[in-house]
Amino acid sequence: INLGTCWSTPDGSDLSMPSTMASGTRCVAEAILRRWGTMQGRLIDDPTYGFTLTDLISDDLSPADLAYAQQQAAAQAQLDERVLQCTVTLTLPTTGVLTVVAFVTTAAGPFKLVASVSAVGTQLLLVSP
Repeated sequence: INLGTCWSTPDGSDLSMPSTMASGTRCVAEAILRRWGTMQGRLIDDPTYGFTLTDLISDDLSPADLAYAQQQAAAQAQLDERVLQCTVTLTLPTTGVLTVVAFVTTAAGPFKLVASVSAVGTQLLLVSP
């Protein structure tokens, strides 16, 4: 099953230098990360695209707020046509850092995505397998 290829954006925003190509589950993971780094409504041809995880870093989140954010992040990932199912767990292990663990299922099978989000930027830590 071909999940596509794309220019790699491991931080979810700009191309890295030297530029490389991503494919398979890495391509899907980076696409999800770009969705989580874009404010909803910023994509001119898709007003439903985007859910900004960095906005959560400075918020005082109740358990209900965190559960809602997890649902929103998972729903945003599932808007990618390659994603069949996604569950997201968000934790704030230290002040100013959000850890994201997502279990994503595509037609090619499941994979785990782990990312770190801070005011400085977003970093894709793991895509497995």
